[in-house]
Formats: sequence, C-alpha cells, structure tokens
Amino acid sequence: MTHLSDDQLYAAVLDQTLLDPDAAAHLATCAECRRQIVALHQLQADLAFAQRSQPSPAALGRYAALFDRVTQQPSDWSGWLQRLVGHLTWDSRQQPALQGVRTAARSDYRLLYAAGVLELELLISGQEPRFTVEGELLAPQAALLPALVQLQGMTTPDALYEQTTADTGRFRLDGVTGGRYRLWIALADGTVVEFADLDLA
Repeated sequence: MTHLSDDQLYAAVLDQTLLDPDAAAHLATCAECRRQIVALHQLQADLAFAQRSQPSPAALGRYAALFDRVTQQPSDWSGWLQRLVGHLTWDSRQQPALQGVRTAARSDYRLLYAAGVLELELLISGQEPRFTVEGELLAPQAALLPALVQLQGMTTPDALYEQTTADTGRFRLDGVTGGRYRLWIALADGTVVEFADLDLA
C-alpha cells in the first residue's frame, strides 16, 4: 500500500474519522505517515491556541468603547494622554526564604511593579512552554478602570495577548509562551503605562 493520502490524514486528525483497517495497518508500520500525523496534530494544537488567544467580540466591543472614551477627551495631548513607565520593585524569586519551596513541580512567583501612584501585582504560574499571568492593577481612582492590558513579546513581536481588566483591576492571560515581554496597560482616562522586560521563564 502507498502512503496515506492527504485526505485520509486530514480526516483522521482534523475530523477524527477512523481509518479503515488497511490504512490503520499501514499507519502502524509507516514512519513517514506517522510523522505527518504528528505534524497535523501539532498544527491542530497551534490553530486551537491561536483561536483561543483572539479577543472575543464582546472584548473587542469593550476595547472600542474604551478607545471612544479616550478620543472624546480634549485634543491637548499633554493634558490628557500620559505615558508612565513602571519599575519592578519586588520579585519573589529573589527572596532566599522562598527559594527553598520552588521546585520543578511548583515554580509560581510574584512580581510587583510601581508606576507613580499605580501598582501592578503579577502572579506567574505554569511551566515551559505555557504560562498563566494573573494580575491586579491597584489604581488610586476607580474611574481609571477597567483598563486594556496588552502583553507583547520583545523577542517575538507576533506573540501578543490582550485582555480587559475587571472593574476591580484584575485580569488573567492564559497560555502565554515563555520569553521576554513588554506589558502595556491603557487606563480609562487615556494614560498608558508600560511595564518593560517581563521575563517568563
């Protein structure tokens, strides 16, 4: 029997259709067809991840509403648009008392950033290749929330994750690949806060 056709491979992986007995027997002995099956499974996982990382229509609507609120402000940029840079003030990985409890099975860590009167607390959990980033933005005024959060890769700019915070300032980004990132937060009053060089490892 020749190698399995593309249609057979796609049906088996993407449609989860059972192979006929001859095709199944061939697959059990053919390294090339098994390699193609593995590649298709990886493609399917990548597509599912890409679909999950896209903002929902409801989230896009909230982004548009936040943008509309910003653009309705006065046109004097110095009066309404500010850019703040946050600085890392605490990293639990640097605490000797906590290093003993970090094992291969559990490697969660916390980061605390400050930008003027704003504070951002992050909990990084998971292991390579995917992490979960949970955050809470502590703002002095409730009117600054909700905010738009964008995590963009520094070494891989196409790695982009977005979320809108709850009214409490909390947000969660799932399935984030490891690497170095820049975190941007756009507050409801138009202020943009940058938290640079976030290393997920």
